[in-house]
Amino acid sequence: MIEQKIRNTQIVVLPSWYPNKLDKFAGDFIQRHVKAISALRSQYVIYVVKDEFAKITNDVFIDTIKESHYTEKIIYYHSKKTGIKYVDKFLSQLKFNQLYYRALKEYVHLNGIPPLIHVHVILKAGLVALWAKSKWNIPFIISEHWSVFLEEANYKIKHLPVFHQWSIKKILKNALAITVVSDRLGISISKKYKAPDYTVIPNVVDHSIFFPGEDFINDRLAFIHVSSMVYEKNTESILMAFSILKKNKVDCILNLYGPAPDSLKVLAKDLGLGDMIFFRGEVDQKILAGKMQQSAALILYSRFETFGCVLIEANAVGIPVIVSDLPVFHELITESENGFFVESNNAQALANKIIEFISSTKSFDSRQVVKSTVKYSFSNIAKQFDNLYSRFIS
Repeated sequence: MIEQKIRNTQIVVLPSWYPNKLDKFAGDFIQRHVKAISALRSQYVIYVVKDEFAKITNDVFIDTIKESHYTEKIIYYHSKKTGIKYVDKFLSQLKFNQLYYRALKEYVHLNGIPPLIHVHVILKAGLVALWAKSKWNIPFIISEHWSVFLEEANYKIKHLPVFHQWSIKKILKNALAITVVSDRLGISISKKYKAPDYTVIPNVVDHSIFFPGEDFINDRLAFIHVSSMVYEKNTESILMAFSILKKNKVDCILNLYGPAPDSLKVLAKDLGLGDMIFFRGEVDQKILAGKMQQSAALILYSRFETFGCVLIEANAVGIPVIVSDLPVFHELITESENGFFVESNNAQALANKIIEFISSTKSFDSRQVVKSTVKYSFSNIAKQFDNLYSRFIS
């Protein structure tokens, strides 16, 4: 006899990236979506992460964190190695799948069948949602953040294994709905795939952390850059621009927050920027907000992006941003109101814009800059997702 389960009202969230003890910044923007939505719809997050070097467990460790309106079940696993690459990969994937399936079965047994699964980032969580749909007929929606869909990205869909390329098509075909954090990303996906019409629901900014601070005067004018400092962030061009500023005897500094690779530190040293460029490492959002409050502007000079969370966070504290002239940034920034655009991948143009910013007599109205971020508030984003959920949940 097949056991019948009553559907509950909680949304099960399956993210492909999520903050955890091995990487507390991985997919932190997804966690903020969960926090925002949970004020209106209870969320239950299930996330399986590989503990490659057995820092937490030699087998399996389950960490369950219960907040007022959402629960996070983070499952860490270590996969034994045989020394044969493809065998090790197969065994790891098998354990990954088994842990996800076991966690979902346990959830259904204890709570009943959820009305909806919310996938964040299509791979690999979308495959788990497909399995749940076939087993319990649970519909799912996808919220996409991944730059792999962008034509301008250096790592694209075509670089993925063939099975993953096939999986993406199948997952999109079976999704009830898809949300994207920017129109730019939605257009890129709709050009390539037969998928539900996308809805733009952007990332959120936590206004309880990012807000204007007291007036602060630095000894030297300070700019700030926040990123993972990987290829797409184009941080090396920012350093080149500051080298030009130094040659022109422009007195300012740049504080960089994030996991800076050694190559960037070597470049800064080779350019003689030891008195202008300061690598500050990774810090939590509360500390970062304070550092933004003490800055004149944030600089983000990316080669490509699907959104740009640090832009709305900087605006939320009342400072403008200087950004590369990408289509996606035009969805967030209005020239001379909450930021400035610069020709992409041109260090001289960036240096000129920084000089223009420093010498400009125009003063930004920080209240208007902050006001531009209201649409990214927890409450506004929660309402948009709640409206979407309501289309599929009776």
